[in-house]
Amino acid sequence: MSATPEVVVDYSYPMILAKAAIKKMQEAMLARRFDDAMMAGKVAIAELRIAVNAVHIEAEKNVVRK
Repeated sequence: MSATPEVVVDYSYPMILAKAAIKKMQEAMLARRFDDAMMAGKVAIAELRIAVNAVHIEAEKNVVRK
């Protein structure tokens, strides 16, 4: 009998993308490109929401196993 491998929802890649977006936001602010800064900030928020949802899913799976 083989066990089904557990699938872990990836939280790290969205965090990497959020970090890159925050860096772009900072660079845009320094260059006074405010529209670019706003867009990069929105991308960072979206990626962090994905990462937080992944953590939430993993936490729920942990509760179910107990």
